[in-house]
Amino acid sequence: MKINHPTSLFDAFKQVRPYPTGMTEIKEQINGTAFFPGGCGLWEHSLEGSQSGLPKHPVMILGQDFDTVQGYEQSRKRGHESLVGTWSNLLKLLSRVPIAKTECFFTNAFPGLRKGRRNTGRSPAWDDGNFVERCRRFFVEEQLAVIQPSALVLLGIEPFRFIATIVREPKINLKQSDGFRAIDGHGWGLIHAASLNGAEQTLDIATITHPCIPSNRRYRSYKGMRGPEAELLILRSISSNK
Repeated sequence: MKINHPTSLFDAFKQVRPYPTGMTEIKEQINGTAFFPGGCGLWEHSLEGSQSGLPKHPVMILGQDFDTVQGYEQSRKRGHESLVGTWSNLLKLLSRVPIAKTECFFTNAFPGLRKGRRNTGRSPAWDDGNFVERCRRFFVEEQLAVIQPSALVLLGIEPFRFIATIVREPKINLKQSDGFRAIDGHGWGLIHAASLNGAEQTLDIATITHPCIPSNRRYRSYKGMRGPEAELLILRSISSNK
C-alpha cells in the first residue's frame, strides 16, 4: 500500500484489528497537535496541513499508546492534546539537544485507546500477543516505510520492548533489559545504524525515560555521564549524526 502522508496512514492502521479486551479503536483524529494516531503526529499542524507538512526524514518519537478513552475525548473537544506533562517535558528536552519539534513525527507503538482510567504504565495491548505482532508489522511496513525517519527515539521501557524483538542487529536480549541500568549497561541506550527485520533502512535508536517521569533520568548512564546529562548526550549523539 502506498501512503503519502500521516492522514492516509491513519486509514491504514485498521489492519491491526481486532483490539484486545482492554483497548478500543480511535475512530476520529484530533485536528490539532497530537501524537499519531490520535492526531497527525506533527507539531502545530491541522489534519489538512499535515498532507503537505511532513518533514523529510524526521526524528520519529515513539510512545507506547495514545491515552485513555476519557483523555482522548477531552483532547478531541479541546482540539489538541494537553501540552502540559508529557508534551511540555518532552519539548523542553528536545530544545536542549537541540532537535526541532517541527522536524519530528510523534507516534505510538499501539494505535488505540485504553478503556481504563490509567494512561501510564504497562499498556493492556501487551495482554494480546497477536495484537502486539500486528502492531509491530504495521510499524515496520507502514509507519517506518512512509515516514522514513532519520532516527528513532523511544519514550520509556515499553516502547523499547516493542522495538527490541524486531531489531536484527545488534541482538537484544529482553531478559537482560528489565530497566535503564541494564539497557545502558549493555550499550542499548543508543544503538547506531540499527537494522530492523522487514525494514530497508538502518537508523539510530535512542531510548529515553518517559517525559512524564523525568525523575527516572537519575538511573541513566552513557559514555561516563550519569543522570539527565547522560540522556542529553544520547540525544545529542543521534542529532549530530542526522
